[in-house]
Amino acid sequence: MISMGAKRGWSALRGSPRDLRALGLGTIAMIAAGCGDPPPGRTFYQRNIEPILTQKCAGNTSGCHSTNGDDPFAFAAGNFDVTSFDNIQKRRDVLAPFGAYPYSLLLIKAVPAGALKMFYGDKTIDILVQHSGGPVLDIKSDAFITLQNWLDNGATENGLKPPTPPQTGRGSCSHAIPAEFSRASFITPMTQASFDAFKQTVHPILVEHGCNAANCHGAPQSDFYITCGENDNELAFNFSQAWSFVNAPVDDSQLLRVPLAVSAGGRGHTGGDQFASTSDTDYAQLHTWAAAIVDPTSGIGKLDFAKGDAGKQFFADFVQPLLLSRGCSFQACHSAAATNDFKLRSGTQNFFSAIALAKNYDLLRNEFMAIEFPDARRGRAVAKALVASGAGAGITHRGGAVLEDPAKPTTCNFDPANPGASSPLCVFQEWVKRERAAAAGQVTDMTAGKPITIVYVQRPSGTARRAQAMSA
Repeated sequence: MISMGAKRGWSALRGSPRDLRALGLGTIAMIAAGCGDPPPGRTFYQRNIEPILTQKCAGNTSGCHSTNGDDPFAFAAGNFDVTSFDNIQKRRDVLAPFGAYPYSLLLIKAVPAGALKMFYGDKTIDILVQHSGGPVLDIKSDAFITLQNWLDNGATENGLKPPTPPQTGRGSCSHAIPAEFSRASFITPMTQASFDAFKQTVHPILVEHGCNAANCHGAPQSDFYITCGENDNELAFNFSQAWSFVNAPVDDSQLLRVPLAVSAGGRGHTGGDQFASTSDTDYAQLHTWAAAIVDPTSGIGKLDFAKGDAGKQFFADFVQPLLLSRGCSFQACHSAAATNDFKLRSGTQNFFSAIALAKNYDLLRNEFMAIEFPDARRGRAVAKALVASGAGAGITHRGGAVLEDPAKPTTCNFDPANPGASSPLCVFQEWVKRERAAAAGQVTDMTAGKPITIVYVQRPSGTARRAQAMSA
């Protein structure tokens, strides 16, 4: 607002030039100050988020998630520096929900273990992820709610959700079908009508949206890998893939949730919002097809991963949710994008496809366990998650001893009706027991008091020599 004195000054300026001197330098200075640029404002992040992170994550005597000015490597605890917005953005994996987790890792680590829950099928499971700095937020606090809203809106500097427009796939589709695929396993008299509907309505939508492009789901390493679909064999394979991502209730199907805009209830898609809302025509057609599959009268239902295999069913019911509960599947830990070999498929909130479960089961059982031994601790996946000292010594693990639970009994007597009463180690032990029973004749007993016969060569000391070739 300009003062009356300033207004008179402007009037004088419109008058005789000689009147300019009568205004005085003070009035001139006041007018200039009134017309200058205002001081720069503070961003939403600086006003609302930075104080929380500074106080809770970087304000302790140890510095925690901040860098030491004397450190030439500028290293922050947990590789997460909260001293600036730009530094925080370097860890986008911490700022957004990932896979089956409904909360970002930032929130999960900041609250007491077990305070947050997640869904796995029809189960509610505790998220039991420890934080070396201990819990710093209460889930009912204003700070937690403020952070949650900011993270839900994309963790941006202005606090507004960024646009996520649909992306266009690039590269040619693929004709490759996995050698183990059996068309007869999926195209039966019961599923023929669903397969015909898939060819007529669903597959054209997938092609139209570029889903089978080489840099999207045309890449064989993708869980939802689909081919060009230019003949019935390729279409049958694509049908089996799409079926795997259909869930009951149908609205929780990954086929529908992932490409749907987050604002409409989607789960987030690296390919952007392919469907702006559930009223989108293409979305409605996909929904109709998926709903017909899981309709109780169809006789088809959700694609079964285990198919009667007791070991696989135990993995799906007890081992996979345990891996989630203990935080193994975070993006920077053991996801498909992680920089280690134990790359678990992440699934999505409340749903794991038969494909994701199969890949996780095969990876864990065949490469990171040792079912030839009756002790589950002989497997690397278990040993890495136990305390690396004492009688049952494990292997040092960057993520800590995530399978330790001092509150649970050390003796294993697993009860499927009450799995929570058993320690995480005992869940794995029961799984190994069942897998070994299924592999009878392929593995030796090797329990206490049951030695095995081995073959070896013994030579007198000092007689070792290279083998000589023998001629007839």
